[in-house]
Amino acid sequence: MKRKILAGLLAIATLAIAGEIGSLVMKGRFIGFTAAEGRSANGQTTTGIKPAVEVQGQRCPVFTRLSTRLQAGSGNIVRAGKITVSAGKTTPRKAEQKSPGAVYNPPSPQDAPGDIKNAVMLGYNIIVDTQTYASQYTGSKLNCTNCHFEGGITQGEKNGGISLVGVAAKYPAYRTRENAVISLATKVSACFERSINGKSLPPEGEEMTAILTYFQWIAKDLPVYAEIPWLGLKKLESDHTPDREKGTKLFSQICSACHGLEGQGRPAPPLWGSDSFNDGASIGQLQNMAAFIYANMPKGNPTLSVEDALDTADYVTSQPRPHYEAK
Repeated sequence: MKRKILAGLLAIATLAIAGEIGSLVMKGRFIGFTAAEGRSANGQTTTGIKPAVEVQGQRCPVFTRLSTRLQAGSGNIVRAGKITVSAGKTTPRKAEQKSPGAVYNPPSPQDAPGDIKNAVMLGYNIIVDTQTYASQYTGSKLNCTNCHFEGGITQGEKNGGISLVGVAAKYPAYRTRENAVISLATKVSACFERSINGKSLPPEGEEMTAILTYFQWIAKDLPVYAEIPWLGLKKLESDHTPDREKGTKLFSQICSACHGLEGQGRPAPPLWGSDSFNDGASIGQLQNMAAFIYANMPKGNPTLSVEDALDTADYVTSQPRPHYEAK
């Protein structure tokens, strides 16, 4: 390789003096070497290298220096651009293909094929009624559907809770909290440990298998790692400083009818205390709670302003709850 580069540099110097590539160098830039093949005066096949200059986005072979002593295989200059040069041959490159966009069209759990239907339905039931179908793994009175309305089969946003449609297409994924790439199974167990204040599911157990099968089914036909706009909570854009005193009044006037004056729940889920999520849950962070309240509360008729949602969230997240301890 050193001999190739040296030969190329000597060739550039020779031709530059002769003025054969001066105009190209002035217009473009040297971008590398590519191999070339030819025949010597006595008819012997020879190989060598040639440098190339980029001019206005195109790769232009400048010259070829052949040598029977310098052996090299054929090669291409591979760079971004519209033209690829290979031993003097020019061919257009294929245009880059963009990933298809995500379209919301989740299949019904009941429509799953027979060989996975039982698992899909169990996964759906665990999300909708966690206290019945996975009670041994919960430590609160919460169900997954308290945040993931309709079993997660929604488009999120206003009154849609946090969608689960397409989450299977986004994992494995990097998570800031873990500072690592984690699997979907790890994420599910983290939700049980934190948001349900319970314990992780056995990785190969029936419940975990059912949940993952359900997630895969409702993500059917969605491109893997595509941008899925309905996933996650939309962060509120506001310069408002939360007012906890005002949040206390808003909770008493609006929220307590369903969540109780002490946040104990009935008929709605408990928001603090021993029956609620612990302090490791992401929904317990002020910004996440505010975004959820703004988009969904009061349930069925979300009418709070961004400022009211921030004030209320500040009050709710300041209340006592179980402490998360890493298992």
